[in-house]
Amino acid sequence: IPELKSNLNVVRTPSENFYSSDNQLVFLSGYFHPFVEMGLEGLEEKYSFKHVKGGLFWDTKNRKMKLSFGKRDDFRTAEEIKIVSQTSELRIEQSNYSGWNGIIHLMNRQVDSEAGNPNMDYVLGDVRIRYNRGSSPVKWEGFFRVEESMTESKTVVYDSIGTGLGNYRYDPVYDSYFEDPNGAFIAYTVPIGIRNPSTHFTSSQTWNFRFSKKRKPIFRFGKVRIISQMDFRGKRLGLNKLVNFDINDSETQLAKWLLKSEYIYRPLGHESKGKIWYFYQQSLNGIDVRGSRIQKDNKLGLEWEN
Repeated sequence: IPELKSNLNVVRTPSENFYSSDNQLVFLSGYFHPFVEMGLEGLEEKYSFKHVKGGLFWDTKNRKMKLSFGKRDDFRTAEEIKIVSQTSELRIEQSNYSGWNGIIHLMNRQVDSEAGNPNMDYVLGDVRIRYNRGSSPVKWEGFFRVEESMTESKTVVYDSIGTGLGNYRYDPVYDSYFEDPNGAFIAYTVPIGIRNPSTHFTSSQTWNFRFSKKRKPIFRFGKVRIISQMDFRGKRLGLNKLVNFDINDSETQLAKWLLKSEYIYRPLGHESKGKIWYFYQQSLNGIDVRGSRIQKDNKLGLEWEN
């Protein structure tokens, strides 16, 4: 028996009228379900879109999988521009008694109209994995995301605000601007309208380790936590660019990674808690108006709460 789900949302104000609608038609019973979905959204006199897709949905006790292909029509009212694109999506969810749980989500959107303009092409890969078994002393959670899209380039603009009021001065000999606390110019970045392919990668991992109950009290009532994070924006993603930063790398807009490790001690039946932690961070900023810079930060701390 087909199952129909529909949701409509309308918001009206004196200046704007907004609507959105999500509709889903699911066929067959059992584990496999063919489906058709249609999403509508619009803001009067500004934009509207229609997204129609169909595919298969597989639903079992410990695993879910959804695969779909569709077509999306976008219309920009003010510019009178219509954009037609093809979409595809794969989503897998799994959970079981072994402690492993996770979600894999892949999305792709390819523009095939508007004079072949590729500025709306988009690829997303999203992975979330967790290991959390009650009998295990180790717990882990990881998140990884990769986005391929078109990013608008920026340039640095210098504006004169008066001698002694700015942070930069102009040198006619070198035809360049230099940092000067008594300068007459300020600097800021502005988009220039040119789009280029860009990769955005982010990741986050958390490890928790608990010691055996048979160990000495200082270990028995303590645990170790390690947190690591990475962030990259630019071209040609690679492990070397994430670890070994190069100040002359013109393809990287931003690269950053941090590591925090801590030992937490909390005796059973006591409200007091102690913590020893170490923090390290390294970053490369390739869009700073002052030029590319590599920064490093080290911290070591000791905390105690009664």
